[in-house]
Amino acid sequence: MRPFIISSTLFLSCWLPSQAMTLVEAQQGMLANSNQLKAQNLNVQAQQQRHQAHRWLASPRIDLEVAGVQYQKLIEPDLPPPYPDWQYELNQGGLRAQAKLVAPIYTGGKITASQEALRWSSEQAKAEQLQTQDQMTRTLIDSYFGLQLAKEAEDIYHKSYQLLQEHQHRASRFADQGMISQLQSMQAAVAADQSYVRWRQAQQQRREAEIYFSQLVGQPAQCLATPLQISAPLDKSSQQLTLTAMQQHPGLKKLHALEKISAEQINIERSQLRPQVFAFAQAELNPHMSPLSEPDWMLGLGLQVPINTGVSRRQMVQAAELQNQQVQMLQLQAQQDLIMGLEIAEHRLSHSIQVHELLQQDLLLAEENARLQQLAFAAGQATSLELSEATLQLAVTELEIAQAKFLHLQSLADLLLRLGQFEQLSDLLDNTPC
Repeated sequence: MRPFIISSTLFLSCWLPSQAMTLVEAQQGMLANSNQLKAQNLNVQAQQQRHQAHRWLASPRIDLEVAGVQYQKLIEPDLPPPYPDWQYELNQGGLRAQAKLVAPIYTGGKITASQEALRWSSEQAKAEQLQTQDQMTRTLIDSYFGLQLAKEAEDIYHKSYQLLQEHQHRASRFADQGMISQLQSMQAAVAADQSYVRWRQAQQQRREAEIYFSQLVGQPAQCLATPLQISAPLDKSSQQLTLTAMQQHPGLKKLHALEKISAEQINIERSQLRPQVFAFAQAELNPHMSPLSEPDWMLGLGLQVPINTGVSRRQMVQAAELQNQQVQMLQLQAQQDLIMGLEIAEHRLSHSIQVHELLQQDLLLAEENARLQQLAFAAGQATSLELSEATLQLAVTELEIAQAKFLHLQSLADLLLRLGQFEQLSDLLDNTPC
């Protein structure tokens, strides 16, 4: 015989005030607590800084060179007769300063392609961050509503244990009075013991779910204000859902950015085959320290034509084109997978609603059956085993309804995450005060 125990957690939750935590607040806590997301945010900032650092890539490059020099020059002018031959040895030392400027005029498209590739690298980093955020949000859905499922299971099994314990006491009295056999009294005791074990197991699972949830959101598990429920229906057709997913899904955004980067890489490789035109200027800032054979300043235009670089540039272009085609194939495959995933998520969402409706009917039957078995046992027309089975069946049906709600919310979250619109989940769900 098991003692009648009231869970300390249930007792405290009834008498101690607790701060409500909605699903949106739990998500905010998880995002703030995730070091992985913080790392990806730093990566996004780094890519943005790298892009900004190259925005003036087409502007002239200006360098100042200062060097300490010491040189010797033998001057032997070739003078016609009758001037005598003579020579002069020049020894000079000090600081030589030069200002140099190189301005690209035509680079074959390399500068523009490089800047665009960096811009799309920043977009890729943003999409990867959104992907990770969605994956963590999906984990949060399981943890947030999984904790509530564990709490409901604990409450259901606790209520079942209380009913079966009351039945055990009643069966014991009936057996003492000779109204039922000792066998039926023992069956009631066994049923109560088994129910107690199930309740304690559910209690342990709830505690483990609380620990995991607290670590995920970075704060102790509080009263969860978004309960298990069947959500409001989506007001979009399958065609609208597909169109939205194609535009918003972060996985497709990432592949789109990769496709743009690979396309710009083709332009970069092609620019290596083209001549480059540039303007240049140079001025001596300390002219008396420059060699006599060098000008004090000069301006000019330059042309650089690649002849042989040791690398087959045409094959490099072909390699870049093949990589671009590879990304395009990955895009097509991702679109196909996304469409199939949307269809599956829609089907599961619809199926979960149907299952919940059927279980509501089963619940009415289970409640009525448990009530009738109670009356029948009191009148001596039902056995102890029949009453225990009816009580357990009621608990099983209630748990199946909670599980159906949990699966429904999982399916809804999967659908919204594929659409890239998880923020709409809070608009479809109701919150309850704690």
